[in-house]
Amino acid sequence: MTLFTFLFALSASASEPAWDTLANNTDWKDVGTRKSKVGEIQISSKRIDGVGCLHGSTVVDTSPERLVAVTRDMVRAIDWSTADLALSEQLTGDANSFVLMQYYAAPGWTFAADRFWVIEGEHSIQGNSGKYRWERVSVDGYPDALASAHALSKNAIELPTNYGEWTFSRTDAGTEVQYRSCADFGGRLPTGVQVWLNTQQLPNLIADLVIEANRR
Repeated sequence: MTLFTFLFALSASASEPAWDTLANNTDWKDVGTRKSKVGEIQISSKRIDGVGCLHGSTVVDTSPERLVAVTRDMVRAIDWSTADLALSEQLTGDANSFVLMQYYAAPGWTFAADRFWVIEGEHSIQGNSGKYRWERVSVDGYPDALASAHALSKNAIELPTNYGEWTFSRTDAGTEVQYRSCADFGGRLPTGVQVWLNTQQLPNLIADLVIEANRR
């Protein structure tokens, strides 16, 4: 989202998306395979500019078109995501892109501040493949979104780094789903701990999207 990782990271300074490094298949460290409701998810991780990044992949029977259709309507993730989203609002949008604000309510037992983010997302279908890509947009340009976040908690923190992409590629075995993202939640947990926590959430993140695509 985004759906896309809902826990905590280390640095509080914003960084620009490093798309080439994120897409490059080198330097990823194998984390292992995790089970999900849509099959096994292969997970790997690496750091880019000090920020923890994750890569998850699996193969499903769902078409790229149906998966991209869900990303076009990411504002409704609050209805089907298993993450604790308290708010999801589309701020602007057209046929191929949108600006979205989402708010994550941290569980009380964590004693952590809530988080929120504003992203610009773009989606596309080309031949047998589909893609959804997002990157952080500062909330400073959307005062109403900031007011909505602070109405829930004045201590809520905006993510300083948040970018990534989903790709959906049709193959003989089915649709290969790949998820890559880098997120910094501005907290105090070491990046290694943040990556471990987000690794536990990644199978649900991928499964949520596929299940919703199959439901529609």
